[in-house]
Amino acid sequence: MTSEPIIDEYDGGPTTWEQLVPVCILTAILLILLIACLKECHFKYNRRKTPEPPRDLGPLPKITVTNGRTGEERVIQE
Repeated sequence: MTSEPIIDEYDGGPTTWEQLVPVCILTAILLILLIACLKECHFKYNRRKTPEPPRDLGPLPKITVTNGRTGEERVIQE
């Protein structure tokens, strides 16, 4: 009694879509990250390139310090 091997129709490998969908998703994610990095670098480069105008701080405020024990006030900066 000889037994013949059972032949299945299924070839055992994943279909084309099962291989292609994860690759497309990963490619899209990496492409989005690449575009975000390039935009951030471009923004930092342009911001560094344009000089910021000097700000007018106006007159400096008067700073006084009070001693907690004696209550004596002392002017640090006028």
